[in-house]
Amino acid sequence: MNANSLHIWMNIPSFHQNDLFNELSKYFGEFEVIYAHEHDENRKLQGWNSQIIQNYPSKIIRKDLNLLKLIGYLFSKRKSVHIVNGIWAEPAFFFVIILLNIFGASFLIYSEAPLTIKKRTFIKKTFLKFLIKPLSKLLIIRAKGFLAVSVLGVDYFQSLGVQPRKIYRFGYFRNIKLNTYKNQIPQRINLIFIGQLIELKGI
Repeated sequence: MNANSLHIWMNIPSFHQNDLFNELSKYFGEFEVIYAHEHDENRKLQGWNSQIIQNYPSKIIRKDLNLLKLIGYLFSKRKSVHIVNGIWAEPAFFFVIILLNIFGASFLIYSEAPLTIKKRTFIKKTFLKFLIKPLSKLLIIRAKGFLAVSVLGVDYFQSLGVQPRKIYRFGYFRNIKLNTYKNQIPQRINLIFIGQLIELKGI
């Protein structure tokens, strides 16, 4: 394993993560971000395709890496450390995790919890429950660690059989007892940033 080489596999380019990637690129001799696809129309309307200062190399699957090139790319980077965004949400990344296992590469999984309210057909639900999930449990056994977004991400990884010691929780949440918090500064106005307004957040 080459700890000086890091490759991050993300779903789409995001200005929210651009500063993070710019900083990470300073600490690794080799650093690259590979995206599953470009912005869809909804993201473009939200301004996600606005110009950003990107000081790191990146690629987009299908645009820069077809199937054969992707296999060759992963084989050539098998000594690198890989961080993969999600497990089965992006079919291309599910294939990437399979290849990382085959090539014996070191990788971590970074993910939020799946959308439980997402509507799926009976066939898709059956396919996910009896094939994708069991296969995923086998594929992630070799992962060096799991980067869980919030407590929901932790619960999600544990539901797949991941040991708590391999899970690192970050972002969005702090553990504060409600009564203690209320008694601190009663005059204070609390602002809660929830990001995108979606049903999963109870909006």
